[in-house]
Amino acid sequence: MDDKKTDQYMETKDLDKTAQGSSNGGSNSGSNGGTNGGTRKKRGVFGSLRSSAKSEQEDVTRDLHKLTRTELLEMLVDETKEADRLRAENRRLRKELERAKEDLDRSASLSAVIAKLEEIVERAGRQN
Repeated sequence: MDDKKTDQYMETKDLDKTAQGSSNGGSNSGSNGGTNGGTRKKRGVFGSLRSSAKSEQEDVTRDLHKLTRTELLEMLVDETKEADRLRAENRRLRKELERAKEDLDRSASLSAVIAKLEEIVERAGRQN
């Protein structure tokens, strides 16, 4: 999903949370401070009792379930385009790497030839 759609989605999500808070009697006070849409979760010093990675994954899954079929298809198309672009870049970089290796091999063999020629010239200079 592109940044614009993500921002729109997040704004919608924030509005939903606000609506849930106001439908909870219009009061944001209470044991949970009204911060989680009227649901009560036991929180410790470091936030949620669930691990943050698992919590994030669950949040993403929950968010994906809220999207429409069209939005999911748009995301799939975007991800497919990105994967195709990355594959093309990978092919281009592999070719570039192969050319660089060939150039290195050529320069190494040229260096060897130059060294042999210098050796031959040096021997010829000694013999004279």
